[in-house]
Amino acid sequence: MAKKFQRRKRNYLINKDLQGKLSLQYLLLTIVGILLFGGFFILSANDHLTISYENDAIKVGNTSSMLLAEFIKNEGLFLLLGGLFIIIITIVWTHRIAGPLYRFEQTLAAMCERDLNQRIFLRKGDEGKELGTLINSLNQSLGRDIEQLKVFSENLTESAEKQQIQELLNRFELPEKTDQPD
Repeated sequence: MAKKFQRRKRNYLINKDLQGKLSLQYLLLTIVGILLFGGFFILSANDHLTISYENDAIKVGNTSSMLLAEFIKNEGLFLLLGGLFIIIITIVWTHRIAGPLYRFEQTLAAMCERDLNQRIFLRKGDEGKELGTLINSLNQSLGRDIEQLKVFSENLTESAEKQQIQELLNRFELPEKTDQPD
């Protein structure tokens, strides 16, 4: 009997290598964007002078260096939380890709082991639904073809070849027959 896929628990890191690599790439892309923006700001404000009043003292200095020091002092925690937020969001987004890839791998591995009972069930919003449908169709077609070969082999006359064919065909675990299409 074909097992219906049921989720037991929430697991965001299905493929740790893929999801980790993509999260790191998005984080690095964001950091590069921030650094480029900061670099352009420093270049454009480099020849300006700023006067600030802080703790009963007047400070005079280059605009870019004074603002950069204040930004890092005041917004450091924000930058760390923003980086963590980017990592969490990319893990959630990549879950829509890594989950289906995991199901494809599991189903194809079962098919290689001659288990044609497996079906791919994807959630709403997952990527790769077309590929999942094609794999399910292939699985169903193989099951039908093997059933036909079993019927044809039963009609052969008794011989050693018939015995070998039937032993080979009986190695496959076929899904139960249903009248409803997938």
